[in-house]
Amino acid sequence: MASIMCQALTEGGPCGVLAAVQAHLFKHLIGKVGGHPAGITRGQQQDALCKGLAGALWQARGKDSVAVVGCSSHDGGMGGVSFDELLRSTKVDRAGSLEDAERLVAGRLSQWGRA
Repeated sequence: MASIMCQALTEGGPCGVLAAVQAHLFKHLIGKVGGHPAGITRGQQQDALCKGLAGALWQARGKDSVAVVGCSSHDGGMGGVSFDELLRSTKVDRAGSLEDAERLVAGRLSQWGRA
């Protein structure tokens, strides 16, 4: 018998965004591990995270593209960077397809994952 994973939101805030990303993440994980996300590899986790983030962005897009924001000069993370430096180095890339969004998210993942 298959188990069903779900979440309920009772208040507003960022949880709604996180729940949407988690839903896309689970969609990509369940197909790889037969219904339960335990025991997946680090590579499968990263791939599912990139696809989950890109999928949520793509589903919420405006007309025909999504924007993925990163920093052009801080590929090793944001530690020790002032807010002004962060703003000056901001780079916005646009993706015209889900596949392009996945590639852009994968390229920015190392920036977002470190403080």
